[in-house]
Amino acid sequence: MRVMVVDDSPMFRAVMRDILVRVGVTDLIEAGDYEEAVRLYRKKGADIVFMDMVLPGKSGIEVVRALKREDGDVKIIAMSSMVNKKMILDAIDSGAVDFIIKPTNEIVVSNIIQVWGTA
Repeated sequence: MRVMVVDDSPMFRAVMRDILVRVGVTDLIEAGDYEEAVRLYRKKGADIVFMDMVLPGKSGIEVVRALKREDGDVKIIAMSSMVNKKMILDAIDSGAVDFIIKPTNEIVVSNIIQVWGTA
């Protein structure tokens, strides 16, 4: 199973990388913004994408929409530390299958992988 993490914070991507490795993910892609996420997704694909909703330039919602246009089956998990009901509803309406609050932990990520993983 391939997992992509899209977040503009290199520190948070490192935390997610460590968590994902601990829960057994070995095929991991990281992106910091809309352009990089779409480019890497087109090149490599992913089964699950952990997507920060607040990115520089185009928003996480725009990335969700772009990735769903590329592959309607991709499982996108929206993430944000700034949570409000509208953001959650917008993420789900745009194609995300779940929403988690940052910072997250190994238990939450493991559960996400178990529920939405295809491997």
